[in-house]
Amino acid sequence: MVEPLRQLQKAGVVQAVAIESLGPQDSVAQFDAIFLHLVDLNTSSEPWLLPLLNEALLAGLALICDADDPYFFAADGVAFDDKIAPHLSLMKQLLAAAHVVTVTTAPLKQEFATLARAVVVVPNMIDVHTAPRRAAGQGKVRVGWCGGPTHADDLAMFLPAMAQLQQRAEVEFVIFGMFDRNFDQTVQRARQMSKPDREKDPSLASFGRMADALHGVRYEHVPSVSYAEFSARLAELNFDIGVCPLLETRFNRCRSAVKFYQYVAAGTVTVASDVASYQNECNQLASNTTASWLQKLEPLVNSEKLRETTLSEQFAYVRANRSWPAGLDLYQQLFTRMSEAAKRGRRV
Repeated sequence: MVEPLRQLQKAGVVQAVAIESLGPQDSVAQFDAIFLHLVDLNTSSEPWLLPLLNEALLAGLALICDADDPYFFAADGVAFDDKIAPHLSLMKQLLAAAHVVTVTTAPLKQEFATLARAVVVVPNMIDVHTAPRRAAGQGKVRVGWCGGPTHADDLAMFLPAMAQLQQRAEVEFVIFGMFDRNFDQTVQRARQMSKPDREKDPSLASFGRMADALHGVRYEHVPSVSYAEFSARLAELNFDIGVCPLLETRFNRCRSAVKFYQYVAAGTVTVASDVASYQNECNQLASNTTASWLQKLEPLVNSEKLRETTLSEQFAYVRANRSWPAGLDLYQQLFTRMSEAAKRGRRV
């Protein structure tokens, strides 16, 4: 939700003020709308944020809530009871109070349909014209993956294809993210644990499957960075090919194709899983089998010309359909409509 506000402020459409910056004497009545991410209301923020939201609603402000994941069931490889469950009642309270909830995909809209008054799909967008671009022009072909711990099983599914690809060609493989540090040591410790012990914790079990699948893969790990640093770091890593493996699960069906947009904006051609998130978005799709991933990757590894033409097609799609001018119009219309309707006391 930070990026839409940044883009709107850059265009002079809104003046954004961080809610945390308000002092005890500041009234929310000076604003037209409150824009929150769903997880902003939690057990830590409840004492100060909930009274502020009640004041805002009484003052006729629009309350817009953004959600990018289906938080009401466990993410793949996450201990749900520890991570999310303590905050669920507050999240539901925020959803019920919001005039509208913005989500990034149609499946995510369906998950929230019974929990909110109105749910609107606003796809992820990216600024392809100002995003840092990679340098290119290097030796070995570099294949990159980026993501967080909830993608451990997705990565594990892909790794056998990378192991076979490295047997056929000189390919460097980079894992960007997953953990901030100590990745290699954690892989070794996970391999040394018994599977019954790993299975006691969903996160550890998922990471353990990924650690096992890394056998035979030559890789470099690059620690994750902050959101503000991500685009520049992705360009610096200089991936020729970016991969987006994604298993078909209920949680994954709600994910957007934002990694595809990020790769393309950096000048990296993308191959993604042939699942709902990437269908009708990315033009290079692999079914989730080792043979299919090899079939898609090997020609791109062996032909710089093919990488260039495929990237050109992907860039044209993202620029036309997922760049910020279009997203800016959607958010501007949404903010204007919600603010006017809230002031009139109408349900929107």
